[in-house]
Amino acid sequence: MQTILGAGGTIANELARALQDFTNQIRLVSRQPKPVNETDQLVVADLTDAQATEQAVKGSEVVYLTVGLPYRTKIWQKHWPVTC
Repeated sequence: MQTILGAGGTIANELARALQDFTNQIRLVSRQPKPVNETDQLVVADLTDAQATEQAVKGSEVVYLTVGLPYRTKIWQKHWPVTC
């Protein structure tokens, strides 16, 4: 299983399309994931929640981080990174 955190953005969508050439086990994770490929597994998760993120990547061989947060110091300090 290859998992994309932050699914739905331009980079994540292009990555999901490219990965389809190598595997049909792709998991897309975001607050509102939408399939890119027919076989995509969709997981709804708030990636600022460490436990939800840990559960979303469970069983993954590879995890791609394509999450985008606004470029504001206070937002990054509050939401990223979050530890378990």
